[in-house]
Amino acid sequence: MRYLAIPIMISMILINGYIGVRLWHRFFGIIFRKRWVFVVEMILLQILTLIFWIPRFAEGVLPHSLEQVLYWLGGCWMCADLYLMLLILMLDFLWLCRRSKKPWSEKICKRIYGGMMALVLILVVFGVAAANKIQVTPYQIQVEAPRAQNDELRIAFISDIHLGTIWGAARVEKIVQNINALSPDLVLIAGDLLDAGIDAVSEKEQIAEAFQKLRTRYGVYACLGNHDSGFGIQNKSQEAIDFLETCGIKVLLDESILLDNEVFLTGRVDPTMDAERKTPEQLVQDHADQVVIMLDHQPPTRWKTWWEEANQAGVDLILCGHTHNGQLFPGNMLLSLISTCSYGYWKGNHMQAIVTSGIGTWGPTTRVGTKSEVVLIEMKIRKSA
Repeated sequence: MRYLAIPIMISMILINGYIGVRLWHRFFGIIFRKRWVFVVEMILLQILTLIFWIPRFAEGVLPHSLEQVLYWLGGCWMCADLYLMLLILMLDFLWLCRRSKKPWSEKICKRIYGGMMALVLILVVFGVAAANKIQVTPYQIQVEAPRAQNDELRIAFISDIHLGTIWGAARVEKIVQNINALSPDLVLIAGDLLDAGIDAVSEKEQIAEAFQKLRTRYGVYACLGNHDSGFGIQNKSQEAIDFLETCGIKVLLDESILLDNEVFLTGRVDPTMDAERKTPEQLVQDHADQVVIMLDHQPPTRWKTWWEEANQAGVDLILCGHTHNGQLFPGNMLLSLISTCSYGYWKGNHMQAIVTSGIGTWGPTTRVGTKSEVVLIEMKIRKSA
């Protein structure tokens, strides 16, 4: 992630400069009318921008509790930054439309911009609450599998926990409690269990103990995402896999496993990892007449053919994460324009897919217009071809 830090920080510094100038001219400057207040305002805005990155660059140097506070505050500010920018852009447009007629008075400016900042504060508070609250999203699907032994399968599905600086053992405990309450036959995880590779994870023993409390019939299986190996650093992938194995999670990387002669489960290598992906046909082989489930961290964009190939290979259900459903509105709307399915349920000629919004956060420690979820899949299995 560090190779992206500099351009992101520069962009946020420029955005904060724009926000700071607008807030000064149309709110703070009207109230205080002292230039030193403007300087203090701009310094504070830039400090709020930079504190998110301090734990990233000073990893292991600062106390973990301080890293958590800085990351959390910086993440909240990223959310506030987004909505301040969008709202100020809207107000600038309205300002330009009215300027030729009658510009806003100082009194009106104070009310509008004061109300805007109050609205942003409310969005951040509710966003923090939404990120911490875990909801259950149910799906009922039907598949055909002539060789299946049972008539139904109950699957708990999650993705994108992003264990690291913010999310740790307490979050895993809460996730496990929610999953166990659903009494699933199988637990599946579609990658990004870790936030920035294994090095950023503390409380490893407590996390492993929490995961080991999962109660299922067939076990817990996962594929890796782009964050798990430290953004594609191959020598960190095995360390992540070793840790997850101690948690009782079996990691599948372009591997398949037959569960009790009932479910043929396969997990894909993430496209960001330095490895060539097998084709769905190579992974499924001659198991198309059983229940075939595929874990693949990233759903395809509209110009990719991953799902078409899986559909032709006889995959019944693909489970993905990665998108967070945009995490912050209007990100979910933008993602829907470029993704085959950025969130929810999708059906092809034969294959079905479910993309979860995830159960953690990345960057902003908030969710607005999206949810942290455990997906419950109640699968009905028809044995007639």
